[in-house]
Amino acid sequence: MYYNDGTIKALLENTNQGGNSTLHPVGKVPLGTPFSYTLSYTGNTITITIDGKSSSLTVPPSFEGEHFYI
Repeated sequence: MYYNDGTIKALLENTNQGGNSTLHPVGKVPLGTPFSYTLSYTGNTITITIDGKSSSLTVPPSFEGEHFYI
């Protein structure tokens, strides 16, 4: 996750080979404002919840069978 000028983005690799990724906007929080977040991974979906608002990202099929940690 990246934070820049109030926008929070999640970086997700496009393949399990790496080197090619996309930043996905997942929330906004004003500079200097505390916030809470959770990350979860189920099936092929990553869910990011920021202050109660959720965004979901689908993991590309090339990651099937890979092991993950957050």
